[in-house]
Amino acid sequence: MELRFGENIRRLRVERGLTQEKLAEFLGVSFQAVSKWERGETVPDLYMLPTLAAFFAVTTDELLGMDETAAEREIEAFIARYYELWQAGDYEGVLAAMKVAVKAYPGEYRLLVRYLNVLVWFGRGMPERVSRGEIEAVYTRIREYCTTDSIRVWARKLMCQYYAHFAAQEGSGVTQADVDAELAELPLMQNCRDFLAGQLTVDGAEKAKTCRKTVDELAWLLARTVREWVSACSETEKTALSERVANALSALYPDGDFGKCAAEMARLAK
Repeated sequence: MELRFGENIRRLRVERGLTQEKLAEFLGVSFQAVSKWERGETVPDLYMLPTLAAFFAVTTDELLGMDETAAEREIEAFIARYYELWQAGDYEGVLAAMKVAVKAYPGEYRLLVRYLNVLVWFGRGMPERVSRGEIEAVYTRIREYCTTDSIRVWARKLMCQYYAHFAAQEGSGVTQADVDAELAELPLMQNCRDFLAGQLTVDGAEKAKTCRKTVDELAWLLARTVREWVSACSETEKTALSERVANALSALYPDGDFGKCAAEMARLAK
């Protein structure tokens, strides 16, 4: 995000018919200081920004040249790029893009949680590339300062997955207790958005649509959970359990369009 403080100071000064010397006199600084501001060589002390904004009757954002609409477009572009690269499997590209994103917008938690996601991906698969300290530092920023629940929950889920990966490794310094501590802070399924949406939607047609979406999500979660379950079963139990769940999904999707569950259904059929 580019700041245009120098350009704005000069424009506001000229619009009011002030010389650099006169503006400096009003502010109690040297005209050389004003000149350097306008040339972009220096910026005033932080405490002087409200004074300058009040003097010119503008907001500090306007003074700094921060265009909120342009910033939002840039943030959305970063997010779109994140999904584009992630879906293409270009994880190196995602990592590079999100490093640029969080440097440009260090306080934007929508970007920071996606950066955490790619850090965790590298941390689990290539721990030599990303340190545990870096991952935990990003997570701590989100946990302590972000006020958006959905982002906080996503970040905690990522840390559960990260810790669980290492809890199974002897000498990693991570235990199941670390995983359980994070899990304990996550909401129960009955308190999640997808489950509640169907109950709280009033309009009949919209309610049916919302409930269908909830069923799709629950079916996918069931299939994913069974995948983990069968990994702890004998071959006989694995086959029987997979068949029961496949039959349940077939009953839910009689037209054979398993939607979000298609990949999981293919795995169960093997």
